[in-house]
Amino acid sequence: MKKVLHHVLPVLMIVGLMTGCGADTDTSNLQEPTTKDALVNEENGQIKDADLQETGFDKDKAETIDPTNASGEDILYTYKEITVTFPASWEKRYVIREHDDDNGFSVLQKASDDKNEGWGFLFSIYSSDTPYIDAPGAYALSYTKDKIYYFGTPTDVPYDCEDEEVAKDYELLQQDLEQIKASIVIDVPQIHTNASEYVFPMSEYYPLTEDMLLNMGENDLWLARNEIYARHGYHFKNGYLQSYFEKYTWYEDRGDSFSEDEFSQIEKDNVSLFKKMEDKTASQSLYPLEEKVGKKVSADLSGNGKKNTILYQVTEETYGNAKGCLTVDGIAYDLEEDFQIYMDVPEDEHFYITDISPFFDGLEIAIADYGPSDDPVTHFFVYDETDGLQTIGSVPGFPMKQMGFQNGFVSGGVIGYSRCMTLDVHEYTVYYWYDYENKSLELQTGDESHYDMPRVHVLLNDLPLHYTMDPDSATFIIPSGSKVFFKECIGQNWVLVHGPNGIEGYVHYDENRADAMFPYLDEMGMDADQVFDGLLVYD
Repeated sequence: MKKVLHHVLPVLMIVGLMTGCGADTDTSNLQEPTTKDALVNEENGQIKDADLQETGFDKDKAETIDPTNASGEDILYTYKEITVTFPASWEKRYVIREHDDDNGFSVLQKASDDKNEGWGFLFSIYSSDTPYIDAPGAYALSYTKDKIYYFGTPTDVPYDCEDEEVAKDYELLQQDLEQIKASIVIDVPQIHTNASEYVFPMSEYYPLTEDMLLNMGENDLWLARNEIYARHGYHFKNGYLQSYFEKYTWYEDRGDSFSEDEFSQIEKDNVSLFKKMEDKTASQSLYPLEEKVGKKVSADLSGNGKKNTILYQVTEETYGNAKGCLTVDGIAYDLEEDFQIYMDVPEDEHFYITDISPFFDGLEIAIADYGPSDDPVTHFFVYDETDGLQTIGSVPGFPMKQMGFQNGFVSGGVIGYSRCMTLDVHEYTVYYWYDYENKSLELQTGDESHYDMPRVHVLLNDLPLHYTMDPDSATFIIPSGSKVFFKECIGQNWVLVHGPNGIEGYVHYDENRADAMFPYLDEMGMDADQVFDGLLVYD
């Protein structure tokens, strides 16, 4: 049988020190786990007996790793087809419990479990013949035609954090989870090791139902439907979709040789179901509405029950400069003179009526401009009878799905796309919250920048990556010649790099050296363009 080494992406684990986190822990923002193997009592972090019986977590099968092993070597544990490697430092600090339905096992901190049996849940590895959809704490590792494997993590604080010694030990164990996850070997034939690269890993094999897709959003349904086409090498006319899929090594563009006749009946049925649910989700909101430039339309902009008449026109002035003019109820507003909005390459076929906030009764007008140097921007306006037309701000990028991108309108705000320089110039997602009381779109900042439509780079040298954003943490190597892309830029000069088959890790960079165009990879002693092919730097 073929053994496959898994490198998998970090997932969110809601754990940490909290003051007085026993029965008084505030869990109002924590979700009840829905995976079979990660059920945790929200009152005290203990895995409940009833849940253990229901999900296959058998207390009577508890196994403590051999405490006499003093070799200082890493510790291998094999459960059926699954093998995982624990660091030598874990010796005598954890216990393993196999699930009584024989689908996997769970690992607990020994110090917590000794105090109260069932406490100290760290992670579980398990398989299921039914895929979970957005289950809290469930990370898809690999899949076959009949089974999918998950890495389960806690969704609550599963240890006694009032005991400082126990809490510290738990947190130290937790720091090794990414390295442990990367060590997992699943010994089964014809296994797909890149489950993390799919919205729905088993859509080529598993017949889906409406109930399974109820919690999926419009964007994920759209990507999941086209994912089936991508598996068969379809070349997408939509530029966003083409960029999205071609960054994955499993995607092979077959051009004219693609044929839908190759789809299995399961795939055909799943495509139809995705499209049905996608349309159903989109129909729950009428907005954004696409309207014709130069044509009068009606909309209740102020939310007072009275329809306003709107006309948007684009004119070309001397020297080829374009100007936009919005007319509402017969009053004309020149975007340049009244709002200091200078159009570069305005969208001259459509404009949009939007509904950003559910807390604001009115609607907005959205005007698209392709901008200079392909820097698109969308300008938003509101209107009422007292103040007339007002601008509430501009968002970089096009959040309107009709323009070929994902739907960027989320409850209470707008997702846009901006540019910045990390290892090279890239686009990343930004979020603007709509302060409807002050009629302003406010940029929300954070430590993470998620790359949008990242470019693929070929490695010119072996690339060491960290499992965590700690320069002292363990590393692994992606070999020269591999195709990678940048996934996130996270605080303090760390970039999350995505490699073949879902392997991911962190690289640290420093400021550019004198006369160098790209940042310096301090741990490698090289400039970024000596490691990654095809980096770009431009205004």
